[in-house]
Amino acid sequence: MTTAREVMDSINQQFGAGTMRPASHDYYEVKMLPTGLAPFDDVLDGGVPLGRHIMIHGDFSTLKSYFALCAIASAQKNGLLCALIDSERTFDNKWAKALGVVTDDLIMPEVDKISTGEKAIDMVESLIHARVNLIVVDSVAALLPQAEQQKSMEEAKQLGRQAEMMSKAMRKLTARMRNDQSVIWVNQTRINPNIMFGSQESVPAGKALQFYSSYILGVYKAGSAKEDIPVYIPDADGKPVKKNVKKTVGMQFRIELKKSKLSSPNRTEVFTYLPDDGAIDDWSYLANKALGLGLLGYERGRWWTPEDNKKLPVKDFRGHLPLEELKKLLHGTVAGVDSAGVAPRARKPVGSQKNQSSSATGQGSTQIQEQEKSSSTGVTKTPSSRSRTQTRASGSTSRTSKPSVPKPRARASKESSSSSSPTK
Repeated sequence: MTTAREVMDSINQQFGAGTMRPASHDYYEVKMLPTGLAPFDDVLDGGVPLGRHIMIHGDFSTLKSYFALCAIASAQKNGLLCALIDSERTFDNKWAKALGVVTDDLIMPEVDKISTGEKAIDMVESLIHARVNLIVVDSVAALLPQAEQQKSMEEAKQLGRQAEMMSKAMRKLTARMRNDQSVIWVNQTRINPNIMFGSQESVPAGKALQFYSSYILGVYKAGSAKEDIPVYIPDADGKPVKKNVKKTVGMQFRIELKKSKLSSPNRTEVFTYLPDDGAIDDWSYLANKALGLGLLGYERGRWWTPEDNKKLPVKDFRGHLPLEELKKLLHGTVAGVDSAGVAPRARKPVGSQKNQSSSATGQGSTQIQEQEKSSSTGVTKTPSSRSRTQTRASGSTSRTSKPSVPKPRARASKESSSSSSPTK
């Protein structure tokens, strides 16, 4: 009987050494590039996977380009070569430098040269051929097909031009990509008015990009974090009267992992972005995680650690437990905490993910909501993430898991009995 090793050796002799390898080879091991953003790295199970396509879409001002620039900054810190295709004309040099991007090492084509979507795709193919490790296309919706550009605004638009272009592009780019290269596709959202029931959200450029992407992320606005600011307003007698006015200090966002070829999908994370700091409030996000895992305690606006049991308000507790100490406390439990560099993906057992997510919402959600009313930073609530795979692996059963057998109707049984009886 022919063995697998003999088959691989015969094919390697015909097509060259290394053509066929066993699936256990290190070549097929997926390595993750951390972005430095704890909520994104957590939901992506470590960061951006190398050798894969990733699509992130959402409404305007939902941190899509922010995520891409942070991924570029992290890749440059790890010695990787990066490029950005700015088809939207939204790149800001100063903002990129503030996020840690080394603009002297970032490859970017002139915006005037990206006249058509086909040229932009050809540039991406050339960058892949030049062994650029991380390529960001911002955005897919701004890629204009050449056939559409040649027509005037009065002429009828032929449907499917952009989808046809992206379908051809994904076939060409995927065939050329190597295991140390990744492409992040930033996409917009549209509203489909023809859908009467359910979500009207849709994304441009057809479904080819969705099929080829290993991760599909959706970012949505989830509210705002506010604090009371004292304002002195004169009364009728001219005396100043102190009043509290609500000021927005943070914007809350929700990440939804809609598709994942490397971990369990349908996971959700909620976090707060601080516009004044230009960064995500990692402390609030990780404190919420630690509270759900039972590593921190909370009661009536007071926080404490099980070691010292010293109850403090949230402002004082931030100084008592800095971010680095909080990361050490969560070491090994949250993927976004352990992201130091490019490393193989450490896949967690599905059952442990379910237990962590269920505990994170059972005890921590109501307490965090109470804390948001009194704290100035707005510690966000992280809902639980449960998938079908997690439910099956843990052995839990639900009402929908057991098929219901319909009972025969009484009327039908009477009719059957009357038909069997002789007529009078």
